[in-house]
Amino acid sequence: MKKLPCAAPALPRKAAARSATGPPPQAPKPESAALEMLVASTTRLWQMQDLHEGLEEILGSAIALLGADFGNVQLFDPAAQMLRIAVHRGFKRPFLEFFQEVSTREGSACGRALRSGRRIIIEDVEKDPGYRHCRTVARAAGYRSVQSTPLFHSDGTPLGMISTHFRKVHRPDGLELARLDLYMQMAVSFIGRCRAEEALRESERRYRLLADNTADFVALSDVKGKILYLSPSYERRLGISVSLLNGRGAAPYMHPDDLKAIRQARAANLAGTSTTIEYRFLKKPDTWLWMEGHCTPICGPKGQVASLLLVSREVTARKQAELARRESEERYRQLVQSLPAAIYTCDVSGRITLYNAEAVKLWGREPDARDRWDASHRILDAEGRPLKRSQLAIVEAVRSGEPLRGMERIVERADGSRSHVLCFPDPVLDANLRIVGAVSMLVDITPLKDTQSKLRAALGELQTLSHAVKQSPAAVIITSAEGAIEFVNPKFTSVTGYTAAEVLGQNPRLLKSGEQPQSFYKAMWETLSAGKEWRGEFCNRKKSGELFWEYAVIAPIMGDNGRIRHFLAIKEDITEHRRAVTMLREREERLCAILNTVADAIITIDQHGTIIAVNPATERMFGYPVQELVGQNVKMLMPSPYHAEHASYIRNFHRGGRPGLIGIGREVQARRKDGSIFPIELAVSEVDHLNLYTGVIRDITSRRALEKEILDVSESERAAIGEDLHDDLGQQLAGLWCISKGLHDSLKKRDAPEAGEAAKMSDVLRQVLALTRSLAQGLHPVALETGGLVAALKALAARTRLMFGVPCRFYGLNRDIGLDQTTTTHLFRICQEAVTNAARHAQAARIDIRLSTRKGQVLLSVRDDGCGIPEVSSYTRGMGLRIMHHRASLIGADFKIEHAPHGGTLMTCKVQTHTPSPAP
Repeated sequence: MKKLPCAAPALPRKAAARSATGPPPQAPKPESAALEMLVASTTRLWQMQDLHEGLEEILGSAIALLGADFGNVQLFDPAAQMLRIAVHRGFKRPFLEFFQEVSTREGSACGRALRSGRRIIIEDVEKDPGYRHCRTVARAAGYRSVQSTPLFHSDGTPLGMISTHFRKVHRPDGLELARLDLYMQMAVSFIGRCRAEEALRESERRYRLLADNTADFVALSDVKGKILYLSPSYERRLGISVSLLNGRGAAPYMHPDDLKAIRQARAANLAGTSTTIEYRFLKKPDTWLWMEGHCTPICGPKGQVASLLLVSREVTARKQAELARRESEERYRQLVQSLPAAIYTCDVSGRITLYNAEAVKLWGREPDARDRWDASHRILDAEGRPLKRSQLAIVEAVRSGEPLRGMERIVERADGSRSHVLCFPDPVLDANLRIVGAVSMLVDITPLKDTQSKLRAALGELQTLSHAVKQSPAAVIITSAEGAIEFVNPKFTSVTGYTAAEVLGQNPRLLKSGEQPQSFYKAMWETLSAGKEWRGEFCNRKKSGELFWEYAVIAPIMGDNGRIRHFLAIKEDITEHRRAVTMLREREERLCAILNTVADAIITIDQHGTIIAVNPATERMFGYPVQELVGQNVKMLMPSPYHAEHASYIRNFHRGGRPGLIGIGREVQARRKDGSIFPIELAVSEVDHLNLYTGVIRDITSRRALEKEILDVSESERAAIGEDLHDDLGQQLAGLWCISKGLHDSLKKRDAPEAGEAAKMSDVLRQVLALTRSLAQGLHPVALETGGLVAALKALAARTRLMFGVPCRFYGLNRDIGLDQTTTTHLFRICQEAVTNAARHAQAARIDIRLSTRKGQVLLSVRDDGCGIPEVSSYTRGMGLRIMHHRASLIGADFKIEHAPHGGTLMTCKVQTHTPSPAP
């Protein structure tokens, strides 16, 4: 261990006495005396050259300025990031060993100051919790207080630490610390100056050592040409000394052809400019060495050129190499032009300097002066992402100084065509190993990429095929041309019970059950031997002895010579399938028997309305043969408006809207092949949510005729009852009303008391007579026969107001609409039923009857503001609603009854103006 210096410079007498005897700190000196001491210490410090001596002076002055008892100066080691004691005063070995090295992690005052970059004062080390690990050393050294002031260079880097210690608890005042800070600035300057001078001396020593040992030729001359210094290499390699050059001059050793360039360079040097030239120097007679000299002017204190430093290096080998390189470059150029790959070179700026014909072919054009690093339209990476010029492989080679191998890129030409290339860029170095450019070879691998793509696709297909065969739900067997089994997949084992090890090398005949004749196998082998594919069903036997059926496709695999190399068999176990087919066939036969004998037509359609199947009854009912129906849209069997509305029924059903006919039985009209319209009863249902629908159609022409006859009889009876009421009961009531009126008048003339009762009886008879006539008109509306539908509906509105006291108005046409008598009668009865229901059951306060025509249709509506109708199925409605629906179906009308938008009930009935008459 290096012994720490303990010497200290002389202190003022009082301070020396205090240091020796150890009395408590005295009162601070007067300001003038302190400043005088500070000036004197600063003067002495600047006169010192030795760092250690200066540090002793700094420490002594700091102790004196603060009135301290001990102290030390630590210098910072930037490599170890540690403080090390350089000088001290008043400490013994235990303290010096403990604080020999201090880092920022320690809790001492100097450690904290180094960590925080500011002064740390510990007034009492016994009470400071962070100083507890240093207390034993402090007690042994005899101090209670300590301050540490860090020293920093002007650039912020740490230089060291000044620490002063006090025997008693003490805290320096602000004036003392201000003096210390002022002095520390001088100390920082001194330490910095000493280190700079030491660095300068070390630099001079290294440079002298370098010049004396370098292989280069170093010469120092004054401005008049006198040689001041020559490096040993001159005498060692050229046999020239300072005295020789100063005696003869340098001109005799310079080649005559180079003297002009040398003089020009010297003139530039004397003007303060550095120069570099190449010249030839005479080594011995007829032996010239090429030199590259760099001359630098050295200026004096006033900026004038005082001397010239010439550093020369022999470049004879380089010059010879340059000549050889030029010859090599010519050979290289010829070689490059003959290569089948694209070759080009660039200088360090990226300018293309050399290229061959293959490069022009790859780029699609000749490069020009604007091109840098590449002359293609665009460069992309292997994944097709565009690259910037700075990302090119040749640029990376220049940047890294290392060759790159096999980088895949895509070259895109101006016409959009592309080529895949492998890039092989190399940096080009000069004789001094400096990068002066790059050369790149681009190998077009587009054909290879195409081949790789095809091979990759083929390999992928092969792997997919391999996985498919292994995971196939069908058994796969591959045999040799002789029939020996070479491969079976796992499905074969699961079906037959034989493992692959048990069947490899065996003939597939081990599965034969004997259930099929030999001629069956003979025909199969004849087909396969002819190189054709065979398909059929085997009845084979499993390892367990169980019989099973399988459907097989066997194909020969041909070799390149056209001969059979293998046989491939793909087999599917169809045992359950055959059993299910048998059951399904029996079921279909039973179902067909039922469908062929049923009297109703049954039609199956898909979600688009296309007919899938029909039964014989459909052909008989519509007059179409089955081949004219299957594949056609079912709306061909529907007259208007069902023809146009059918598609919407199916769409609404799929969208979750109104089902229309789907799932609902309904009476509609159908059209035969001859165009005749006839009534049917239609029920449509969905087939197990398979987007198939089955319609069952029943011809109700006979039933309609019977119903029409019943309605006609009903109308006749209505008319007869109406006539009887009007002609018989009405006449009698009219006679009674006249008699009662005459009796009333007679009693009134005699002022008989019974005149009032007679008046009441006459009024009752009048009301009964009016009601009877109204009933008669309702049962047999004369207006319907004489004035048509419009007049009858107006009369109906008037009777409703009379009979029920409910406001009832007719809106719409004032002319006859030209409907036949049957349609007119049914429309009237439908309206009459709706109005009666509204007046009697809906508690309506208003009833509106509307009749209008639009686009060949007659629209009749009845609307009330009553309580509305309940939501009930058409099959549970009352008799009145059933009759209205029935009457509407008889005339081919679209009947609807629903809730009105703002309350009440709305009944609508639409019928064609010229509705075709139902078929008889």
